[in-house]
Amino acid sequence: YPTLELTTVNLGSLLLMEQQINSSVTTGDAQVLADSAAHYEQIRKNLAQLSSLSSDLSSQVKVIDDQLQTWYSTATRIAESFINSTVNLEQVGAEASANAERLQNLRDSLATMKSETAKRFNESISETVESSQAAAQIALAIA
Repeated sequence: YPTLELTTVNLGSLLLMEQQINSSVTTGDAQVLADSAAHYEQIRKNLAQLSSLSSDLSSQVKVIDDQLQTWYSTATRIAESFINSTVNLEQVGAEASANAERLQNLRDSLATMKSETAKRFNESISETVESSQAAAQIALAIA
């Protein structure tokens, strides 16, 4: 079930991306920060694919994509300011706190999407099993 797989991958990619951004600040390694872009692009690609696979996810995907873009651009800008020693210590606390809230909202949105796609997957399996059992009973009645 591709939608469930993509939503699961997105949650994992978000975690990896967050860890890379945090690591880049801790180590001062701009390359680690640059490497986080691959996860960002993969999540965006997966979101686009989710929209094309299931039109009923389109509005949810749009919200998540907007959340992702806002969080990522702010997170990378803050990380770059630490790496380049240009951070404004008077502003970074409030900005980082607001971005942490954005990240939590993004995580929640992705988790909700995963939960909904898992529910649909399980319902689809149940319907298939029920149809198969009904077909078997009809076959036995005919035989």
